[in-house]
Amino acid sequence: MSDIPEWVHTLNKPPEYAFDVLKDPASSPERRLAACQLLMRLGIIRWTMEHLESLRSHPELTVRVEQLLAIGWELWDTDLTQGNPVPAIPLETCPVGDVWIVPAGSHRTVLVFPGRYAHMWVSVYLMQRLLEPHGVNVIHVFDALDAFHLGGIGGMGNSLEAAQHILRRLAANIGTRQLYCFGQSSGGYAALRYGLDMGATAVLAFSPMVFQPRRPRWLAHIHAKTGRRFGPDDIDLRPLYRRYEEEGRSPPRTTIFCGANNEADMRSAAELTDFVGVKHFTLNGISAHDITPNLLHARLFHPILTRFFEDPAES
Repeated sequence: MSDIPEWVHTLNKPPEYAFDVLKDPASSPERRLAACQLLMRLGIIRWTMEHLESLRSHPELTVRVEQLLAIGWELWDTDLTQGNPVPAIPLETCPVGDVWIVPAGSHRTVLVFPGRYAHMWVSVYLMQRLLEPHGVNVIHVFDALDAFHLGGIGGMGNSLEAAQHILRRLAANIGTRQLYCFGQSSGGYAALRYGLDMGATAVLAFSPMVFQPRRPRWLAHIHAKTGRRFGPDDIDLRPLYRRYEEEGRSPPRTTIFCGANNEADMRSAAELTDFVGVKHFTLNGISAHDITPNLLHARLFHPILTRFFEDPAES
């Protein structure tokens, strides 16, 4: 297991004020519920559940409390207080760059792209706990530039190509024979892009931002962050899928999930659904961009991962 970048650890550790809110009997029910949600997604499950149970007596919070309790029961066995809550050493400058490598002795490795805030609703540490039952090596890939991973990875070169080259080497060093990519939001775009460029076995993307980075505002943002100018054609994923078709190759098995009521996410998914190997699943009635809590609430998260890592040759 490698060290983890200090800035990533800082974004993923529970803040003291959340504990203080729950310990203060004068805190309002709304503040207590917000603190419970924050601590739960950061991996403090069992202690938080006790406080969440006490909010059942407030009828105006009933729906949200019951939803969060259901998520808590789904996450019960992943509680970070049961064991080492920080399973890596935070370093200001990590020798391998802005990644966290967690080998599992497997021939399968997943690159996880959590997006701009270095987490996928649940903290990076809790996500690692959720991935562990699936027995795969994990390389968490972080984007300090907040540029859809198009500017490379801190300490690993300043370009997409350089980052992919080093990720290939890191994956090979832990015995990888099958590569998977998993991401959300801007990290969903990165999972698709890196998966296509690196010839991944499969890609799983939650609410990926597919068309957005081609828009002028995002192109200007990416240029400002990376110092490199990208045009819409440089960002577009569709030519990459077409290239697979033209060369008679099978693209990565691609699965996209998003909320059916989120117009932007539906538009992003629609750009890719006509390509071979791309499957799109919608969550009815969901307008949120961040769908991880919805999947946990519906007890779909682990089945989705199981199917994602399934070897078609063995099924």
